[in-house]
Amino acid sequence: MNETTMTITMWWMQQFSAALPVFGRNLGLLVAVPFFSQRGLPPQVAVGLALFLTILVVSAMTPQLLPVPAGDEVMIDFLRVAAIFAGELLIGLAIGFVARLAFAAVQLAGQVLELPMGLALAGVLDPVQGYQIPLFGHFYYLLAAQVFFLSNGHLYLLQALLDSFYLVPPGTAAIGEALGQTVIKAFGWMFVTGVKIALPVVMAILITDLALGVAMRVVPQFNIFMVGFTLKIAVGFLAAALSIAAMVSYVSDIFSGRGDYIRQILEFIAGWQGR
Repeated sequence: MNETTMTITMWWMQQFSAALPVFGRNLGLLVAVPFFSQRGLPPQVAVGLALFLTILVVSAMTPQLLPVPAGDEVMIDFLRVAAIFAGELLIGLAIGFVARLAFAAVQLAGQVLELPMGLALAGVLDPVQGYQIPLFGHFYYLLAAQVFFLSNGHLYLLQALLDSFYLVPPGTAAIGEALGQTVIKAFGWMFVTGVKIALPVVMAILITDLALGVAMRVVPQFNIFMVGFTLKIAVGFLAAALSIAAMVSYVSDIFSGRGDYIRQILEFIAGWQGR
């Protein structure tokens, strides 16, 4: 092997060692986000998109954030880069998991409002996920998916991924107390967001229950069980229909980067380093 071939080979190994951690974080994110973790989607799609994102990220990053090992240290650093790749894969999975919490909050809202409506046992089989999901939760999830793309949420998510390399450069992340605190905050945000989305419908059903209670006290012969069940379902559907516009606006703010969605992701990444 002549000197030119050795130089080219060493250069490619250097670039590979530098880009492998970036590819790991990108792949972890795409595996964890809802749209690329579907059962019917071939894994080659996520791998190919992760490779494409790696090329874009590496070309945009500065050499200080993407250190390239020296020529005589490539073979020694290759094992270290492989270990870093595993850590970056976990970071990408964690970022994607936090991103997934926004959709989980929407599904949680559907589950919360189904219980007072008497539809807790109603559900539909999701052929993509492979298990039964709540009726309203599935509807809200599909609605949120449309809002996600219409409000350019996927672009803000990619921007958050790029910002993560500046907050936590490849190979510098460390698991500490801040990680646990940030994960707890992310879960708390998910529950609060789900309750906010479901609150208008729940309040409408609660007022209906109070009205039925007063009617039963005034007219004891009133068959509350027969009328109340049907009335609460009707009021629930009506309140859900009237609150869809507000729900779409709220979810759009989350996905567009003006709300808590991107902030939670970036806080999670920064919290990983304890900043």
